[in-house]
Amino acid sequence: MLPRFRYLARIPHAGASRVRHNRRNRRNKDGDVPHRRDIAVIFGGPSRQVHRKAFLLTVGATGAATLAGLGLLGHMGSRPALWAVSLPYAPFGVSLDTQAGRAFIFGATLPAGVGRVDVYDLRTGTLIRTLSPFSPNVEVTVVASLRRAVVTDNSGLVTTLDSGSGRVLGTTVAGGDPTFVDADAQTGRMALTNPNRDSIDVVDARIGRLVQSVYLSPFAEPRDVRVDWRAGRAFSMNVGAHTVSVIDVGRGRVLRTVPATFYPSVAVDGRHGRAFVTTSRGVLMLDAASGKTLRTIPIHADPQYGATVTVDERSGRAFAGDGRAVYAVDTRTGALLWTGPRHAGVVGIDERDNSIYVRGDDGRLSALDGRTGAFIWTLAGGHAADAVVFDPARGHVLVASSGAVDATGIATGTAMVDLFDVHSGGMRWSRPVGVGQVSLTVDEQAGYAIVVTGGGTLKGADPLRWLPSWARRFPFIPPPRPTTRTLPARMIALDVSH
Repeated sequence: MLPRFRYLARIPHAGASRVRHNRRNRRNKDGDVPHRRDIAVIFGGPSRQVHRKAFLLTVGATGAATLAGLGLLGHMGSRPALWAVSLPYAPFGVSLDTQAGRAFIFGATLPAGVGRVDVYDLRTGTLIRTLSPFSPNVEVTVVASLRRAVVTDNSGLVTTLDSGSGRVLGTTVAGGDPTFVDADAQTGRMALTNPNRDSIDVVDARIGRLVQSVYLSPFAEPRDVRVDWRAGRAFSMNVGAHTVSVIDVGRGRVLRTVPATFYPSVAVDGRHGRAFVTTSRGVLMLDAASGKTLRTIPIHADPQYGATVTVDERSGRAFAGDGRAVYAVDTRTGALLWTGPRHAGVVGIDERDNSIYVRGDDGRLSALDGRTGAFIWTLAGGHAADAVVFDPARGHVLVASSGAVDATGIATGTAMVDLFDVHSGGMRWSRPVGVGQVSLTVDEQAGYAIVVTGGGTLKGADPLRWLPSWARRFPFIPPPRPTTRTLPARMIALDVSH
């Protein structure tokens, strides 16, 4: 089963939240490694959380980030920012522990490339602690149910922190390039992919000790994993070998290897003991305990990139998207229930009314009836979705877009956050939040949306654009020249409580 949580991104644990910038996999814009993470969010029940990676060697003094007023953001409309922090480095992402009221910002200073982690108070934007130095590819994952934050990077160290204070509790050497993926609140164990060592590592999150390392195969390069902790099975998605490995977590051995696509997707239904794997032939339904193929659901998957799949255990349905259509499958029998219209993939499931949310080729979101596949609405207006967050408690959908850039990579438009009504799809408001890549998540308890922008150069319009064309011919009139200004990276808290 896909971990439960309350906004877009994969999350395993109550009260926590995660936004991931997978720097090692985020090469799709260069045509190198397409990003295949169309991840479902399931509303209701305890929220589970996984956050990204940050790395830590020493605990430094409190950093010099500055708390800015509303002037940092410019005009934010009728609901201005609650607070804004300027970040003196390049942020990769943000992880939240909403129970402890903490935000973990992780990134690296440029051009030196020294990784760092800043711990902030979510209510006030106050900097509590700075952790540095780290390796450049640093990520932080919050396991809120255990009050732990896990720090990893490509140096091979895994560090466990107290998520309330940021204090170091333990460090273990996993080697390679570990990336946190999933955690079990009952046992405190967490699974990490280690593509440099072609292994899946299991660490005790409570004390930061390596429990076991399962070697997969040469050139496996695991990039993601789904774990059914109840059955003791893990399903590793190996982009190097184009396979999925079925692993006995208790014994630490590979039970079966299933051929898949270049970038496979896996979803687990622990209730019925099923796992679903995307392949070039369609979606395979496996017995979760043995890894044996029970049925093949034929869909028109791309022979190279395949499809994405997610599971809603409550309704007993799996939803696959292949870029052409959305497919609903009965998780008990494997029967194909319906085929929906063309969409890139499922990005959200609402357990309350069986709605599913899909992303179209143009980046916009639509809601479908999960029982029949019928259209309910498509978001009216707004911007193409680079990040999507659901706030089911208040009936909101938040969409973040990074803004347009020109051929040289300079931003020509600001990053925006749009808030929509989840029931009608109508827009409530739209806010500029700066420039650069955007991370977005929601603190549901406080009613905050936490936005992190990467900063950069913003190109403005020619200040003399009002002149008629004939006036430009005078020699004392300068040629058309757009203005540019540099905006810093920022973390911003927006009020989404109403």
